[in-house]
Amino acid sequence: AKAGDGELRAEGGATFDESPHATLRLIATRFAVLQRVDRRAVVSGQIDVDLPADSIDVRGHVDFDDGLIDITRSDAPGIGDDVTVSRGPRQDADADAQAAGARAPARQLKLDLQLNLADKVKLHGHGLEATLGGGLRLTSATAGSASRLTATGTVTVVKGTYAAYAQKLVIDRGAIRFLGPLDD
Repeated sequence: AKAGDGELRAEGGATFDESPHATLRLIATRFAVLQRVDRRAVVSGQIDVDLPADSIDVRGHVDFDDGLIDITRSDAPGIGDDVTVSRGPRQDADADAQAAGARAPARQLKLDLQLNLADKVKLHGHGLEATLGGGLRLTSATAGSASRLTATGTVTVVKGTYAAYAQKLVIDRGAIRFLGPLDD
């Protein structure tokens, strides 16, 4: 697939015998994954997906060629006072979810993905203007039957300013360190 100057290629294969198995390789070159007014991500990299019958194994690396996170409009829209939301009985939805779960066995996710911000991601809003760098490694750790997403790495402020108290402050150093489960 082509998008502007970027490209996304997919290659792989599958067998459909007693134990079905599929493999997929995604290769991105300056591919625009996200193009919104307030969010943009243009990436290059390679992701390998292995799909045996019981799991999903995702490995690879993604480098950000360009990125934008605009948090000026970060408040989520709400429902107006004149809107009434009514829902049907929950029993049917719960029964459908249980039936779907009974039909398809759960696959275990095995994830090992390196994200490199490459000093190319801009963060803008609420007085903050920053260029982010560093990288994160996303992995999944299995706890019982569920996979838990973890992150290891550091996101740094390469350069930035913060406008507050009628002053424009220069950010000399900034870092957010990740070490452990994302939901913690």
